[in-house]
Amino acid sequence: MAASSATVGGPRRPVVPAAVRRALGGMAVPIGSVVFAFLVGGLIVAATGGDPFSAYTGLLCGGFGVACANGENTALQISTTIVFFTPLIMTGVAVALPFRAGLFNIGADFPSGRACSTSAPRASCSRAPSRAP
Repeated sequence: MAASSATVGGPRRPVVPAAVRRALGGMAVPIGSVVFAFLVGGLIVAATGGDPFSAYTGLLCGGFGVACANGENTALQISTTIVFFTPLIMTGVAVALPFRAGLFNIGADFPSGRACSTSAPRASCSRAPSRAP
């Protein structure tokens, strides 16, 4: 009895195009780094007596509005995330854009400094000594 040609040399592996192989090879290190960071973070949370699963569930709920279990408003979670990360992204753009143009910008400021310098003077932003009545 002759062996069939399909079983000679073992099972056939699927042919993966070279571009897909390069893309997956380039993504393996970043994805592996993120997975490793989550594992180490979970170990640290567990070592300090917390529950890593509830910590990551809270991270997903607070950051992306996903997996909110305690009745949190998903739209509120997403809008809060956008409110907090927009000034950080604008600060990054304020530094990156001039840098790409060959300039050096040292004027990027965290939002608290900008708020204190452009808003009406408030007690929390005042640097002058307070006056006694």
